[in-house]
Amino acid sequence: MLNSHIILINKNKKIFVKKRKIFLLKILLANDIKTEYQCKKGYCGICRIFLKKGKILYKNFIPLAFLKPGEILPCCCIIDTNIEIKI
Repeated sequence: MLNSHIILINKNKKIFVKKRKIFLLKILLANDIKTEYQCKKGYCGICRIFLKKGKILYKNFIPLAFLKPGEILPCCCIIDTNIEIKI
C-alpha cells in the first residue's frame, strides 16, 4: 500500500496515502472529506460508502453492519491497493 492513492469519484479528488494500516475513515477526515460516522467499530453502518475499484481489508474483524455488494465501512477498513470510492 505504500504510496497508494484514493480516488473520490463524486468529489473529483485524489488523495495520496503514504502510511500503512490507517483506517480509511481517518484518511478521509484528515483530508477534509465529510463522511458520516458514529460507532467507528463496524456496528452501525452509518459510514458506508461504495468501493468502485481496488481492494480493502477489514482490520482484526469482520463488521457486523449489513453491507450490500460494493459497500464498505471506512471506519474499520484499511486500503490494500489503489482504490476508487463514491461517497
